[in-house]
Amino acid sequence: MIEEMRAAYRRCEPFLSTAPTTRESVRDLETRRFMLGLAGLSEAEIDKAIQDGKTDTELIQLSREKLTTRTSTPGRSGQRAVGLSEVGHLLEEGWEYVAPLGTDRVVVRGPLLEE
Repeated sequence: MIEEMRAAYRRCEPFLSTAPTTRESVRDLETRRFMLGLAGLSEAEIDKAIQDGKTDTELIQLSREKLTTRTSTPGRSGQRAVGLSEVGHLLEEGWEYVAPLGTDRVVVRGPLLEE
């Protein structure tokens, strides 16, 4: 439903915006969102970073901080790229879906480990 809303807004945006948008700028925004998601930022964190108008350099720094925090978080295993056939089993084991990776793979984050 959210994707349908985004698509509808994208179609109306030329009529609503005060500055014209180009297809390339939309692609750049989608790429930024995807890369921030891979770094482990939540949708809310991504929305806030983009709405705050962060530069590419600031977004890279934010991603590095998140990755550093993620890899140094005790009790959590890392991320993995897995085939679609493995996703259901891993989700049942407590793994968390992170982002798509092409058409036949996704990135998952390991479950919290008990100490």
